[in-house]
Amino acid sequence: MHPVRQLLRISTRMAARRGLGREKRVSTSAQLRQAPNGIVSLENKINLYEIRWSDNHVSKFHHVWLRDHCRCPKCVEPSSGQKLRTRSDMPQNLQPTSFQINDDSLSISWNDHHETTLPLSWLRENCYSTATLEARRNRQQPMLWDVPSIEKRGGFPQFEYDNIMKDDQAVWEWVKALNTYGCALVVNGPTEEGSIVGLTERIAYIRKTMYGVVFDVISVPNPINVAYTSVELPPHMDLCYYEAPPGLQLLYCLRFDQKTGGESSFIDGFKICEELKRRHPESFKILSTVHTEYFKFDKINMMRYSRPIIMVDEFDDVIGINWSPNFEAPLRVPEEHVEKFYRAYGDWVNIMRESNLELSFRLQPGTCVAFNNRRVLHARKSFDENAGTRHLQGTYVDLDEFSNRFRTLQRRFGAQDVQPTELSRIGNWS
Repeated sequence: MHPVRQLLRISTRMAARRGLGREKRVSTSAQLRQAPNGIVSLENKINLYEIRWSDNHVSKFHHVWLRDHCRCPKCVEPSSGQKLRTRSDMPQNLQPTSFQINDDSLSISWNDHHETTLPLSWLRENCYSTATLEARRNRQQPMLWDVPSIEKRGGFPQFEYDNIMKDDQAVWEWVKALNTYGCALVVNGPTEEGSIVGLTERIAYIRKTMYGVVFDVISVPNPINVAYTSVELPPHMDLCYYEAPPGLQLLYCLRFDQKTGGESSFIDGFKICEELKRRHPESFKILSTVHTEYFKFDKINMMRYSRPIIMVDEFDDVIGINWSPNFEAPLRVPEEHVEKFYRAYGDWVNIMRESNLELSFRLQPGTCVAFNNRRVLHARKSFDENAGTRHLQGTYVDLDEFSNRFRTLQRRFGAQDVQPTELSRIGNWS
């Protein structure tokens, strides 16, 4: 007897002796090897199935997990794909009574007479082994950059406006670049006001904020934001005083007459975090645990929110930053953290100000720069407002909408990519 089939028989009989199941027909070993995600062996243990795949990877699927993810019409509404039962609805003492491996699926009968069938490809895709989770986490790390690495590739990725507006494949290339580098340019667009609206909506819905749907970045008298002046803006991100700051920001240049000054600058905030963690691990810990507050108080707004400067996930990987010095509220932290916080803050600033991290360039009329507001800091050099006009229009997009667009385009075009792209873990996307 072939060892695969023999193992299936032996493991099922052992489960039956323990009162967990009885033997049922299984596919031949040849059929198993021919499956899209071929199984070499499947062993029914006390509380899980252990599957060895044709590439020698091992997955362990707990019985309770398999039942929770049953896709039958009693468990999932077929049209919407939404679950009809909660995880607490599963019966007590749940056990499989038999299983069957078909060419491309695993079917399980349960001791409450329920039947579950799951595609092998779906099981492999959703494997939660330690090795799989680690590999997925590594694939989701964004590509960090500094000035030398970006200049080596010829600057940020650029895309033609007309192609973006008429071709979803071009949009896919655009959002992939934004996912990878956190910043990309769209060039050779029109210079009419409002052109940014249609361009933004090629990604997703525009997020409306206190500054409106579209905001004008131009020097005006009595501004409600320092961005609406001609002074230098230090590196920052926007709207830290919101509970959910925008994920993407787009800035579209309509007019730029100044001969000098007004250059836009960008820094990979995750690169700062990487350097801080390497050089000053205690400072990284302080800035990722101690909260600081940002606020926006004026005649019509009173907004305030508290969060760490560095956001990390359960693995201590950076998933976002919060940096907006112009909107810092009075520091209110436990006494024992005050001096440590200021030291850590200084370490962050010293790294941020290193010249090899900040990439500066002049935006040309008809050019739009899009960047991840949760990762990339942006800045502006001062300019003489009497020497010409610098007029940009801006919009915001939420991270959820961007990730949705990324995934739907990936479903359409991702299979054509030579190098598969994972959605980076920014904002704890998974």
